[in-house]
Amino acid sequence: MLRSIAMTHKRPVIYVNQVGGDDSLIFDGASMAVTADGKVAAQALAFEEDLVLFERKPAKVSFIRSRRRD
Repeated sequence: MLRSIAMTHKRPVIYVNQVGGDDSLIFDGASMAVTADGKVAAQALAFEEDLVLFERKPAKVSFIRSRRRD
């Protein structure tokens, strides 16, 4: 779905989701950045706290993963 939205509108899509539970809801994390051509440029871990720094430049897309360890 995110890939289709990015390609249809020719724009990058950033999807952010929390991790954990709240009453009867469970949130799986797995936030992601999708480029305008539909490629997944960065994705956070599922069911685990994660920090992903995503930088978009006109000719280059890069990301840095930083896992939080407590």
